[in-house]
Amino acid sequence: MHPARAISVVLCGACALGCGSPGAVTFDIHSPSQPLLDPFSDSRVSELLIKTASGTLIGAASPTDDGAPLALGPLAASVAPEDLVLSVLGGSDLLGMAKIRDVVIRPAMSVHYVAEVRKPFFFVGSALPDEPSAQNRTAPGEVLDPTDGRDLASALAAAAPPVTLPDPVGAAAVSSDGRFLFAGHPAGTAFSLAVLDTGSGQVIGEAPLAGAPGPIVTAARDVALAVLLPDAKGALLYPDVAGLTTNPAAAQPIRVTLRDAPRAAAFSPDGQKLYVLLGQPHDLDPCGEQAAPAPNSIEVIGPDGQSQSVLPLPGFAADLAVDPLTGRLIVSLPLLGKVVSLDPNDPTSPQMVLLDGETCPSALAVGSGDLFVVTADVAADANSGAPSWSVRRLPASGGTAAALPFPQPVYEGAVNESQPRDGMVGFDLKVRPKFVYAYELAVAPDASRLVFATRAHYRETSDQSFDLIAGFTCQPTVDIVEYGRYSLDTRTGAASYQSRAQLVTSPAAGQPCVACSNAFFDISFTCPSVPGDRPAGLAAVFGGP
Repeated sequence: MHPARAISVVLCGACALGCGSPGAVTFDIHSPSQPLLDPFSDSRVSELLIKTASGTLIGAASPTDDGAPLALGPLAASVAPEDLVLSVLGGSDLLGMAKIRDVVIRPAMSVHYVAEVRKPFFFVGSALPDEPSAQNRTAPGEVLDPTDGRDLASALAAAAPPVTLPDPVGAAAVSSDGRFLFAGHPAGTAFSLAVLDTGSGQVIGEAPLAGAPGPIVTAARDVALAVLLPDAKGALLYPDVAGLTTNPAAAQPIRVTLRDAPRAAAFSPDGQKLYVLLGQPHDLDPCGEQAAPAPNSIEVIGPDGQSQSVLPLPGFAADLAVDPLTGRLIVSLPLLGKVVSLDPNDPTSPQMVLLDGETCPSALAVGSGDLFVVTADVAADANSGAPSWSVRRLPASGGTAAALPFPQPVYEGAVNESQPRDGMVGFDLKVRPKFVYAYELAVAPDASRLVFATRAHYRETSDQSFDLIAGFTCQPTVDIVEYGRYSLDTRTGAASYQSRAQLVTSPAAGQPCVACSNAFFDISFTCPSVPGDRPAGLAAVFGGP
């Protein structure tokens, strides 16, 4: 174990004016036991800040190497207990955080508070694609450093003791205080919720699940946790998160019965209501050339697991979130090209349109007071000129949106003659996708980086002709699905992409996807698939409420 670090904060707000005995507040900082998970193992640590949950600065200090307490200076007395946030900075990079609840700062009081510091990592799991392939395989989980996007999973697996995520993790969430990762995964022929300590990386225990887990969501201050069960049209509601993290196997969730299959969920700011987006599963291409999905609804669940109301929506909804300041629901409507905000307590009140005229807005999340929405709006990259899509960033309560572009993937296949003659003819086929749909999005606690999972859809039809071979007219007929994971730095605009699977869904394996002809003969070609997985279970430490 690393020794706990201590910051001494001396309260003497009125002492300079001749008041009586001062108080003292000491924050005992507990750093993670695993060095790779410890922000203080980073040589860039330059400053420690303590702020209120609303962002008001309480005090600051620069760390030293002598282990002596760090004085934050005089502090203003608090009227009532309040939550504080400790930030560990390396220049402008957020290296670590801790949430400290119910802090009281008053004259003549000497108190200690524990600050459990954690790195704001992203966790990325894996699931099998909906498109079948005998060679599809889930990938090991990723642990991404938000300051540079590096995956530390292999280094953690080689550590002593080794740190590995359950395999595969198809759904995940992090506790509000950042101390625990909840990972839904198969356990033999059943399913389980693993609880991991984000300071040691070790599994504390497993809670059995009554079905395959869908999204997992936590409430602010860890008031509650919910695991959606799409196949069972239900959910598991854990009102005692402290008990779940202490003894997962003994946790007793409330079984919730829903009116339809759940796809997404979010808690109200006080954790007393669970908003569940209902709707039958779809092929993650609602904006493609297919029949439009049916309109959805949101079911409101109380703390006892009982349904309180149902909020109808004007169309198919991709995702939902809650504005932590106003409590309003934020919903993306891909087919309408809108993102709207609505009052869950008054369904008859007018909706506030946050975004309009967008192309297929899908996954969304709120971070640092801003709303992030992944869209399929197309623009040319300012540097390369290649086509890109766009994330929209705007205040969660409404305002002007900024565009954060990210590059489109490309299907590149070595297309070979399906019935070779004396010498096989081949060429590299390059196709850009027609549609994109983001189905999960995680935001770093300072909103400096986004990680999101996408399903891109390529479609070329026989009514299109290309000069792929000199002297031949070629007509492709191909349908391809690609799953991938993006990492986007919101400060610099730098984006990276990891392709996880490129699956040719049509034509069937071995059948020609490109037919070429001239005045003398015809040649046909087959398109290869790249089997793999789809990213799933995206979660960020301190990235939730």
